[in-house]
Amino acid sequence: MDRDFQAVFGPSWSVRTSEAVLAAVYQYEVRPGITLQPNIQFIKHPGGGTTDPLSAVRGIALKDAAVLGLRTVVKF
Repeated sequence: MDRDFQAVFGPSWSVRTSEAVLAAVYQYEVRPGITLQPNIQFIKHPGGGTTDPLSAVRGIALKDAAVLGLRTVVKF
C-alpha cells in the first residue's frame, strides 16, 4: 500500500519496513508495601520508517527513541 501512495505522491512518501523495541524492567521492593519499577525502552526505526508528520520538510524519517519511566506502588 505504501508503494501505491509513493507512486501518487512521489519518492518523499516513505515505504515502511520494520520496527524493533528493546525493553528492560526491574522491580525493587524498597520496604514491604513500597516498590519502585524503572522502565527503559529503546525504539529502533519507529513506525517502520514512517516520516515525521510535524516536520516542515516532507520525507524526513522519525529518529530512534529512548524512553525512560518509573512506576511507584505504595500499598497501605
